[in-house]
Amino acid sequence: MKKITKALSVILAVMMIMCTVSALSFSASAAETSAQTATIYFAAPRGTGIANSWRNAQLYYGSTTTVGKLARINMQRTGKVYAGDKGSLTTIVSDDWDVYSVTLNATQIAAIDSAKYVGFINANNRKTGLKNPIVKATASGTYATTKSSIAAYNGKMFVINGSYDTSSEFTTYTVKVLSNNTGKAPAKSPVTIYFAAPLGNSTANNWSNGANLYYGNDQKSFKNNTKIAMTKTGDTYKGSKGKLTTLVSGNWDIYSVTLNAEQINRIDYAKYVGFANNYSRKTGYANPLQKSTESGTYASVPLSIADYDGKMFVINGSYLGSEISSYTVKTVDYNVSDEHTVNVTSNVASASSCKYSSSDSQVTVTYTLDSDMLVENIQAVVNYDKSVLKLASTNTKKNISPVFYGANGAGYEANLTLDSKIKFNATSLDGYDFAGGKTVFTAVFDIVGSGDTTVDFDVYMLTGTENNKDIKMVYKDEVMSDNFTVTAKASV
Repeated sequence: MKKITKALSVILAVMMIMCTVSALSFSASAAETSAQTATIYFAAPRGTGIANSWRNAQLYYGSTTTVGKLARINMQRTGKVYAGDKGSLTTIVSDDWDVYSVTLNATQIAAIDSAKYVGFINANNRKTGLKNPIVKATASGTYATTKSSIAAYNGKMFVINGSYDTSSEFTTYTVKVLSNNTGKAPAKSPVTIYFAAPLGNSTANNWSNGANLYYGNDQKSFKNNTKIAMTKTGDTYKGSKGKLTTLVSGNWDIYSVTLNAEQINRIDYAKYVGFANNYSRKTGYANPLQKSTESGTYASVPLSIADYDGKMFVINGSYLGSEISSYTVKTVDYNVSDEHTVNVTSNVASASSCKYSSSDSQVTVTYTLDSDMLVENIQAVVNYDKSVLKLASTNTKKNISPVFYGANGAGYEANLTLDSKIKFNATSLDGYDFAGGKTVFTAVFDIVGSGDTTVDFDVYMLTGTENNKDIKMVYKDEVMSDNFTVTAKASV
């Protein structure tokens, strides 16, 4: 403390040389100093970590630097935010800072004016505070040489603009003072967030009985945290257990919750935010959701839960611990309609399509050939997007084209091992009979991704025979005859 006091003395001495005593535009009028009440404001900053983020601000005053011996007055969040600038402060983030206020009565004004130390403190972390007398702050962030009454700052707002760390109980901040006309409305509300509740390998790990969003400051027990029931949307997410032995891959129910402005504020300033199931309170998520990213790692700075409006949280890592089993999550875009299209195209057929959603696991694509002529030869390739579709293991050379396979598959080849495509060809001098319409190609695809996708049947060569004469129906991708019809379709 001696070093701090000495340093402050040096700073104040320099200020006496550089500044006049005049309070300029921030000097109090007679009406202000004689007022029975005074309302002051404080822009509580966002921090680079929980310890540096102000979760509920208090005004304190006293003659000691021991927090337990100081008088503290709770400040109220106004609902406005201030566009704070971290400047050179590595512990603070440039962002919207919540504006707090407190209205002081005459007794409090007198007590504060006679106190040695006056400042603001983070109510959730007593090691973050302000020790310098705020009643000497100016618009530039320097300090006047004489102390003013706190009533002189009626209607003004204090903003952190500099700091240095000490080994004492406080991290000491310096502030500047502004007119309170820079506040703006907080982040939009309401916002809706989503959660893909996973299937588990036991009752305790299974979320099918419901999901809750919870927040609070207790990592080890739910009883001191607030829970908000989430609503099942009716949609599902194709979840993967990955390396998590406690989870099961499959269709995970999607839950949603819509948060109002007050809930957003409370969640943003909670120490722990996460999801919990209704089977067992021993399954939850204890890390701050407001740091989640698409990769599943954590951003260095907490975000507002409002920043995840329309986003969905998905568990991608876990460890078992205390009452709450802590999960890590990633965030993905969530399309509320959750409906996508499989387009089925071909150079020899009119396009077709079908819809699918995250509750669908497979899609079947079929092309039917109808011709009065026998087919003597075919060369074709089927292309698909492997990021959305994967050829199911049930597909075989025989069942993708039973007519070409015939009795023993002679003259017919199909390659099902290629990357994002299937090639096949068939030749028979006796000809293949497709009269009346028969399957020329069909395959079942596992849905492994999402979004609109296309399966395309490209016929390079198709030769028919009539009266012992070869008829080029398709030659080098170009349709040469109208003696055949191909129909395309898909179904889930």
